[in-house]
Amino acid sequence: MEVTASFSRLFLLVLFLHVLLSSPQKTIFLRVVPNRLQFFEYDSIVFSCEGHGELTGWRVKRRLKGFETICSSSWEMSTGPCTIKNAFIADSGEYWCQASGDTRSSTVNVTVTAGSVILESPVLPVMEGDDVTLRCRKKQAPSNLTAEFYKDGLFMGSSSTGEMIVHSVSRSHEGLYKCSISGAGESPESWLKVTDSEEAMILRCRKKNSPTLPGDTKDDLDVSSDSVGEMIIPSVSKSDEGLYTCSISGAGESAESWLNVRALHKDNHPSCDGSLYAFIVLRIFGTVLLMTVGLVVGLRYYREPRAGMAACPSSETTSSPQTHEKQESPTSLLVTGSSDTSSPSEEP
Repeated sequence: MEVTASFSRLFLLVLFLHVLLSSPQKTIFLRVVPNRLQFFEYDSIVFSCEGHGELTGWRVKRRLKGFETICSSSWEMSTGPCTIKNAFIADSGEYWCQASGDTRSSTVNVTVTAGSVILESPVLPVMEGDDVTLRCRKKQAPSNLTAEFYKDGLFMGSSSTGEMIVHSVSRSHEGLYKCSISGAGESPESWLKVTDSEEAMILRCRKKNSPTLPGDTKDDLDVSSDSVGEMIIPSVSKSDEGLYTCSISGAGESAESWLNVRALHKDNHPSCDGSLYAFIVLRIFGTVLLMTVGLVVGLRYYREPRAGMAACPSSETTSSPQTHEKQESPTSLLVTGSSDTSSPSEEP
């Protein structure tokens, strides 16, 4: 019974872990508008939590100079976007989305500088194989100024348009990037992250000679409408492939564009999420099996000595009456013992 109960509890634990690991996880990420990691002082920045499903209870949090704070003065009132109308250097730090528990999104490092040059790089991780555009901007100046770009302190190249395109990025392109403009100075450094997993994608709807405006559709179906003319698709998969178009009220509709989603095949990389979950479940099951065998063997050896001890008193109790009977009946003893001793006396 003890073995059966222990095995049942361990089996339920394995089943619970299997369901927990195999269930789809909600993808939540921090959205930053404008989509960059560096800002000039007095720029306006908007942070919001985006993702699939219900977002109730998610707040924007930040860590500034080692101290964690929330966007608003009270936790209950901080579920909406976090807007910084006039950013200062003190607003530089880590930002992320967090629920009331420990569930949180990845962090984003935002830098606010008092200098004259910033580097525009994407907030979200870049998929392997994609192209990335880096822009070097000077405060209150056109963006087509000659700029030099650096990665991890090493010179990459210069561009007369202030832009550099990194083609077919890979893991080797991860690192700290910065840029400089002659006579204006140097930008802070920002980390470019490259990933081979499914990440979010941003679609923007733009009107000619005007900022982005709302509107986005897929395969003639309304997908989303955003006040800033952007739509984010978190965890892009094959089901997101299709013809996309956007429309702006009073301006018309864009041409259709096909969104192609590639499946990256990784060789000699067994540590993908599915394999990792399977390994964890198999390891737990193996542990349960070993514990069960140990309990069975231990219980068997535990019972055998008790059975032997129980057998000894029974033999003594059965022999005691025999001895007692022999003492109470001397005739029988004499008979059994006199067959040899009495024979000489009977010869005459």
